[in-house]
Amino acid sequence: SSDLTGSNNWIGGLAGYNDNSTIENSYATGSIEGNAYIGGLIGTNTNSSTIENSYATGNVTGSDNWIGGLAGFNGNSSNITNSYATGNIVGNNSTGGLVGRNFSSSSITNSYATGSITGSDNVGGLVGSNASSSNIITSYATGNVTGSGSWVGGLAGANYESSSILNSYAIGSAVGIKSIGGLVGYNYLSSISNSYSAGNVSLKGGSTSA
Repeated sequence: SSDLTGSNNWIGGLAGYNDNSTIENSYATGSIEGNAYIGGLIGTNTNSSTIENSYATGNVTGSDNWIGGLAGFNGNSSNITNSYATGNIVGNNSTGGLVGRNFSSSSITNSYATGSITGSDNVGGLVGSNASSSNIITSYATGNVTGSGSWVGGLAGANYESSSILNSYAIGSAVGIKSIGGLVGYNYLSSISNSYSAGNVSLKGGSTSA
């Protein structure tokens, strides 16, 4: 697919906004640039929508928040299954290799991301922020993650508000200023089970630990 460049919100390689709908067996290969809610395949996936057996390979750049390799935002009882993204991602707050923000009873299952991630706060190799009873299940990230602020993780920058991570892992490095983790930067009132990280964790401009 062709490259897409804009200064607006809700931009995706396949669709800008997927509302109460299903996308399956689909892909996008072009690079994407925009402001907020930017994804390699879908800008926003919301309101009981589904992305299944799909992928995006282009680099994604957003000047604002909710930037992801596959979808910028996955929320409100929506699901992503058997999908992946391989592009490098640059954004601000809530920036992830697959999804920028996974929110409100939404799930990511059997999915992965391999690109490098650069953002400010809530930056993760797979998901920038996983929040409000949302789940990451049997998924992984391999890219290096760099945040200029807080909540930076190899898999998820933040996992909070009764959310969960199960049977998942990250092997890329994580670099940030505060609340940095090989798997999750910030975990609050949420669960992490049968998961692991193998990458280095370091303060930006500081020391490193395995």
